[in-house]
Amino acid sequence: MTELTHTLTALHEAETGLSLSPTDLCFLVALRARADHAGLTAFDEDALGDVFHQVLTLVEREVDNPRARATAAIRRLREQRLLTRIDGAGMMRAGEYALTRLADALAEFFLQEETLTRESLALLTHTLMKQLEEILAAARRARGGAEWKAKVAQPLRVTAGDLLGGIERRQRGLDRAQGEVRQKIALLLRDDWFKAIEACEALLEETAATLRELNDILLRDAAGLQTLLQDIAEEARKAGNLEGESAAQQLANQVDRVAAWGASRQRAWSDYYRYVQRFLRDVVRLDPGRALSQRLRDQLRGFCAAPFHLVTAEVSPLPLLRVPDMRQDKPAVMRVGGAQALELEAVLADDPRLTLDARARDLLAQRPPSLAAVVRELVQDVPEAERFRAVGRVTEACGQAPVARRHERAWIPIGSGIAIQDWEFLWRKKRR
Repeated sequence: MTELTHTLTALHEAETGLSLSPTDLCFLVALRARADHAGLTAFDEDALGDVFHQVLTLVEREVDNPRARATAAIRRLREQRLLTRIDGAGMMRAGEYALTRLADALAEFFLQEETLTRESLALLTHTLMKQLEEILAAARRARGGAEWKAKVAQPLRVTAGDLLGGIERRQRGLDRAQGEVRQKIALLLRDDWFKAIEACEALLEETAATLRELNDILLRDAAGLQTLLQDIAEEARKAGNLEGESAAQQLANQVDRVAAWGASRQRAWSDYYRYVQRFLRDVVRLDPGRALSQRLRDQLRGFCAAPFHLVTAEVSPLPLLRVPDMRQDKPAVMRVGGAQALELEAVLADDPRLTLDARARDLLAQRPPSLAAVVRELVQDVPEAERFRAVGRVTEACGQAPVARRHERAWIPIGSGIAIQDWEFLWRKKRR
């Protein structure tokens, strides 16, 4: 942060700035294109003058005194650190000039239309992952500071950094392409209106599909890249190499930034997609002839001459007569506490079923010969409507008694159309 503060202060004190006319910018782009085409690393003054004259002939109809204008343009570009003299001969003879890194970046922005696609992103992330795997293997074999610097730290900063830089450049190209798509949609709606619906929807779907594919690749590969970088940072931490750990951490932050870019662009395009679809549905389709929208424009344009207002009458609410509630508030139910609490006494409930179970247990204690004998004894006083259920409860109560195992058991009638399979109790065997 201290270095950044000094840099910003120095820039402000030196009054550093850029002021390029369209002709100067075209001159820079033409120089970069000539260098790429001819494989040049520097230009002499005659070559600079020829390129500037070609630019003037192309962009201006009348060219007056091209040599003097070329000299002035070269001076302006040198003062703004866009051209630098590399021969060191001073004023003794004509010099050679080269584009600075700033000029190269400006020209590259206008020359290279790199747009991020599914194929380019997949290739870059795959190459970056392979490079990080090799760096991780080198980190595990490194034994000294020089080896760590040559095989880990520098490859992280140069090779892997350039690959991520390529992804970010293509991201900016895709952002520019999205801006062009939005401008194209606006022009289509302005010119064709109703006829542009299908073209707008096609552009929206194409861009949305591209962003979805890119976001899927970023989500899939970002985790793998982060894992490799964490392993490299861990190896550097074990070896005590701060340079390698710092380089891995810096690259991990760059990967996070790339993934965050994908998520943010997906959200932004989703909002724009919904907005345009709603506009097409609610405005364009409902007003194909622009009659309503044109009338609204005319009304707004002539508001000062003929203002209009919406006048409404306030409607008082209807009175609603309600029967007054005369109920008195009841006191809250509270628990009696302390010494005022009443002592509770346990009282057995008079339940016929419990009484029947108790009688069955008492009768079993007398060791009856069979289940039929117990049932006849207990259900003879039970009402006929409840007798079937009573037989079931008695049988359940007798289920704990020892019973003889027989394949065939006799059916014994009990009365009222009820018959049961008799059980023979084995009381001569004592239960343990």
